[in-house]
Amino acid sequence: MLRKTIGYFVRAGIAAGVLLSAATANAVLIADEYTGAADSIYTQHLGYSRDVIGGPLYEVYSMNVDTVGTVMSVTINTDFIATDAANTGGYVAGDLFISSNGWNPYGGGAYDFDNADNGEDWEFAYDSDLGALVALDDGSTINILSDLEGECCRLGQEVNVDGGSDTGAGISYSGAQASSSGIWDYEYTYVFDYALLGLAPGDDIGFHWVMTCGNDVIEGVYSIPSAAVTEPGSIALLALGLVALGVSRKRFV
Repeated sequence: MLRKTIGYFVRAGIAAGVLLSAATANAVLIADEYTGAADSIYTQHLGYSRDVIGGPLYEVYSMNVDTVGTVMSVTINTDFIATDAANTGGYVAGDLFISSNGWNPYGGGAYDFDNADNGEDWEFAYDSDLGALVALDDGSTINILSDLEGECCRLGQEVNVDGGSDTGAGISYSGAQASSSGIWDYEYTYVFDYALLGLAPGDDIGFHWVMTCGNDVIEGVYSIPSAAVTEPGSIALLALGLVALGVSRKRFV
């Protein structure tokens, strides 16, 4: 009886390990290779192609995009946090802008002349204040950095949104979580159901994010996987688990 009981737990443990190991490999790291236009005399003086303005506090390194089923997570990797003493302007994290028809920036290279006037038309935004993913319709206002706001840096960029129709797709937003990457300091994560935005596997989805001073913008595109991809290591572990199940059955049953 004892040997049968031990055998049961061995098999159960191996099976659980097999299930946990068969993880999807849908995660993509999108590096910050986007600069964007800078319609400001101050920025022009620094150089159009300067990616980060205002010091390392405003550095945006990359974004991680991942899917599990129709749930998508987008994590912005940055050194920025509003409570930093060096943030004398009181700037905060912007909203995540989303395009449901891919990503179509103006120009090429680092897109040094791409801005709100000539670049991608964003259909949705994850409003960080509301914790809701909204459609950018007639009832919404996209806030764009302009000289009228007294900004000095990367003007002409979308930073956040007011209003808009709640799509019901938003699941959660986590702002300024400490990172264990050893590279960037903080992570901002947006989680939503892409199917409620009319998207399906095989579609491309575009993203845009920046803090409200516009000192470092990141944009990029993610292709929704047509099917879950199993990591090679998981396949080997799965096979090993199945063999172990067979051995344990012979030994204990």
